[in-house]
Amino acid sequence: MSKSDAIIEDLSVGIDTSGLEAHLEESTPALGSLAARIAERRREIDNATTELFDVPKYADVFRLELRRLPLKRLVAIAQSVERIHDDALRALYSMADTILAATVAFHEVRDDGSTRPAPGLTWQQLAHAYDPNLDESVQPRVALLRIIGDAELTLLFQDYQTWLRNGSPRAEKELERDFPRTP
Repeated sequence: MSKSDAIIEDLSVGIDTSGLEAHLEESTPALGSLAARIAERRREIDNATTELFDVPKYADVFRLELRRLPLKRLVAIAQSVERIHDDALRALYSMADTILAATVAFHEVRDDGSTRPAPGLTWQQLAHAYDPNLDESVQPRVALLRIIGDAELTLLFQDYQTWLRNGSPRAEKELERDFPRTP
């Protein structure tokens, strides 16, 4: 037994903790169910490494699979656009670069609403399909903005942020149910 274990044991002599857990459950009955829900949410978040997102204007054509980006990558994206003096353009480029970095794959939406992966497809190829005057050597950011547009990119980015914050787009509704907004 280490010296610190011995000290803890000496301090706990004579303290009866056998009823503490039951007391906590009785005094805070919601804690048990809340703790279970928090644990379940943690498992969902840990398992949700990617998510399919509807792309504004294209929800019936393709869906975008995005992954969680580590903080270090998000900071690098923010730093890469910090010299742009126009606030709106800096925000637009930051959103575009984030979506580009998070893109895992494209999924074609079939007529019946099901999806299938479109392996190897790139933003540049989509931009060329959208506008044949663009060649496939166009920069990815330009390709993304050409296809989606700035307003729609903002909507997609907001959905992505909601997923990052809550674990899934559906979690926002659950949070609103559990924690109603005060007037």
